Amino acid sequence: MSRESAPSSYVEQGTNNGSNEETIQAKAKLLQEGLQSPSKWRCVMPIHRLVIIALVVCVSVAGCARAPRVDTLAEADVIRDLDRRWQAAIEAKDVGTAASFFAPGGVQMPANAPAVVGREAIHQWFDEWLPDTNISNIFTPEVIEVAASGDMAYDRGTYRFVMDSPEGRIEDVGKYLLIWKKIDGEWKAIADISNSDMPLPGQ
Repeated sequence: MSRESAPSSYVEQGTNNGSNEETIQAKAKLLQEGLQSPSKWRCVMPIHRLVIIALVVCVSVAGCARAPRVDTLAEADVIRDLDRRWQAAIEAKDVGTAASFFAPGGVQMPANAPAVVGREAIHQWFDEWLPDTNISNIFTPEVIEVAASGDMAYDRGTYRFVMDSPEGRIEDVGKYLLIWKKIDGEWKAIADISNSDMPLPGQ
């Protein structure tokens, strides 16, 4: 914009430069006096300290609130011990203990049979055949993998099942996959599936 085309308001503001400069100088003087006053700094400094302290406390609390690291190998050993106790309960024909390894909503999926849903139904399923049979059920975990969160795990392995029945001896070998979930601090089976390696009749 050229000088000739400057609006009248611009020219009028120019005539008041003297008074504007005096106002600016007065404000600058007041600001300088305020910054040099020890009483002013005493008010400002504690605020800065409080902000820093608050930040340090927040970082510390966040660090403390972080969940402790899970020892997944130790948890896998716990599950391996549960496998041994479960197998011992079946060998002892202890229906109540055998069913207790399942979560309330657990699912048993035996080979060549329908799924059994719920701990109570699983207890009844065991009770129908376990007490009155000569049985050997050996299952061997091959891989137990625990999640980093420490509340879920899978247990994969093989089994060998032998049972004497009125129709004769039944033998089966196969593999299993067992899903564990930690509930109220205890590992419980939420799904157990067995898959036979034996060929179907006639094959």
